[in-house]
Amino acid sequence: MNTVKLSPKRQLEALFGHVASTSSRPRCGDWMKLSLGDTVRELEGRHLGRVERIEWGHKVIVKWHETGWLSEFRRSEVERVR
Repeated sequence: MNTVKLSPKRQLEALFGHVASTSSRPRCGDWMKLSLGDTVRELEGRHLGRVERIEWGHKVIVKWHETGWLSEFRRSEVERVR
C-alpha cells in the first residue's frame, strides 16, 4: 500500500472545501474590475454583451447577445452590468 502525503493547501481544501488563492501577486481582476464572461454594455449604451477576450489589458472583445457579433473596445469604453 502506498502512502500519499497531501500538501497543507490540499489538506485545508479537504477540510473546508475551496480555499482562496494565497498569492500576494496582483491579479487582473484587482485593477481591471472586469473578467471573462461578465455582462457589459457600452458607456450609456442599451445593448448587452458578454466579454469574450481581454487583450493586452486594455482591449476588450465583446460578443453581443442580440446579434452574436463581436466588437472591439478599449477598457474605458465599456462598463460591467450587475
